[in-house]
Amino acid sequence: MDPARDRRRGGRQGNAPDKSPVPLVVAAPYWHGEWRWFESSFREDDFDWHFLNDRPKGFLERNCTSPNLAMIRTARQAIRLARDLPASTFFSHDPRMTFWCAFFAQRFGVDIPHIAYSFNFPVLPKGLKRRLMTTAFNDVEHFVVYSSMERHLYSAYFGIPADRISVCLWGWPHRRQRCPPSLRETTSPQSVATHATTPP
Repeated sequence: MDPARDRRRGGRQGNAPDKSPVPLVVAAPYWHGEWRWFESSFREDDFDWHFLNDRPKGFLERNCTSPNLAMIRTARQAIRLARDLPASTFFSHDPRMTFWCAFFAQRFGVDIPHIAYSFNFPVLPKGLKRRLMTTAFNDVEHFVVYSSMERHLYSAYFGIPADRISVCLWGWPHRRQRCPPSLRETTSPQSVATHATTPP
């Protein structure tokens, strides 16, 4: 094993106690790169990050956007990865990705704390889609939105308890976001380790 890589991932050599980084899985739309901007909010040695995005693969995914086959595939892969590691906490970005991840978590019987980041709807879902999302969001542990208005709106619209929604304002002029202190505490190695589950 490469000693430098071992140190970077938090591994220890010799007979020292094992302090391996806690595995976390992140599923995000393919906007630019791996959407890793919040990773720096946490100590590098504490976590082993696994990022997946829905960059289209193959003819069907590149040409079929409704339903978004690439996003559905990515959500399914991310949940299976979270189950198999097993991950201690699961992050999803964008409410559509959150929905599909929650959907597959329910289908696969995966019970891992799920944090929905960038929870923002340009257009609110209606009818059957709203009902399906409302049901799926019941199993999401925490949501992060960009304004107090959204916090109140989504709480009322989807029946999400307000104490499960945090507000993370965009920074200006650099448009950088920082992870809320409450979320950093939620995903500390000590706290997320208590949620680690054995794959079903």
